[in-house]
Amino acid sequence: MLKVAGMCIMVVVMCGGCLSGVLLKEHQPSADSPLALFNQRAAQAEWLARYRAVMHLAREEARKNPPAGLVELSRDAFCFETENGWFAVFGKFDAAAEAFQEQARYMVDPTAGTVLPVPTDEPFPRALPYLRTLEWSYRRVIAPNLESDGLLFDQFIRTRADGSLELWILPGWQPNGFVLHGRTLLYVFTQDGQRVLHQEVWDYGLTGLRPGEDKRYQIGHTDYPAPPVGDLYFILYYGGLFQDILTRSQQYTSTIATIKGERRWVHMALGGRETLLGPIVPSLGPDIRKPESLQH
Repeated sequence: MLKVAGMCIMVVVMCGGCLSGVLLKEHQPSADSPLALFNQRAAQAEWLARYRAVMHLAREEARKNPPAGLVELSRDAFCFETENGWFAVFGKFDAAAEAFQEQARYMVDPTAGTVLPVPTDEPFPRALPYLRTLEWSYRRVIAPNLESDGLLFDQFIRTRADGSLELWILPGWQPNGFVLHGRTLLYVFTQDGQRVLHQEVWDYGLTGLRPGEDKRYQIGHTDYPAPPVGDLYFILYYGGLFQDILTRSQQYTSTIATIKGERRWVHMALGGRETLLGPIVPSLGPDIRKPESLQH
């Protein structure tokens, strides 16, 4: 059933049985609404998922076909995006000497799953600020969790429009086969990576989920008006490894469903009042569903 005036669509949604034959409404949220905040965070989560896909595709290529000069894959690595595409950089950072020896660089198309080695003659101009920031986060945040609980976290970094550096730290795939969620850390650094300007933390307790296409899970917390960016990243990046992943917030339960051939965010109002269609979810690449390709 298609109702043009209200853009109501009656569809059968295949989402592991969580939706079936429900009435879905196209929805344009007001600027200050929880769903507008959801859309903003979903866009951030899409960038995080692409960054992670670029990093793991590049690491796999470096392991299979190590370039000359690359002795081992260290944690001194980062990704960046230009108008020409995505790139992943690997090397050795000497924090004391403030020096970075770049050993490999790849141009990666995360959607197509292609990885091409490229010359390292021209250094990435923000390499040292990026690596200062990543080194700080490793020493102050990641290493203590690794030493005390054996937990692995992933880092994501980029330059903001004002030149400051944006660093995200999220739990990831663990050696025991579980994937963690429940903690999202955001730090904003000065342009040189020397000082923290701002930080935000969303933490409702780390929880591990074991992937399985017959598994259904609900994550999130009703304290939040919109899910944290880390929860949306979890659904985007790891959701294909489960039958259903939904996230709760104060007013909605949200998930991704396939509707008329398009993957869309879908928001089910608590209390069953209505179900709203959100943005289209872009393709994030062919390897996202392979557990073996997600591990470090």
